[in-house]
Amino acid sequence: MVKKAAEEIKACVAENEHVRAGDVIATVEHGIRVSHEFDHHLSLKKLTQLYWANRFAEYIVEQNYPHAEIIIDEEQ
Repeated sequence: MVKKAAEEIKACVAENEHVRAGDVIATVEHGIRVSHEFDHHLSLKKLTQLYWANRFAEYIVEQNYPHAEIIIDEEQ
């Protein structure tokens, strides 16, 4: 999910621009929020979702791209 989000963002920015982590996080967060599994998990646990999606998105982006700069390998 993270790599696909980064690739989609790379396609939308100029060639001389870098993909920013904040853009990838926002895209991943949106994907989490529209997920049926996310809604189902919240309803089962009777949780109120305030910051969970954002923090989880930050976490998984950090796991895939541990450095501040996101570099996408064009060959893969």
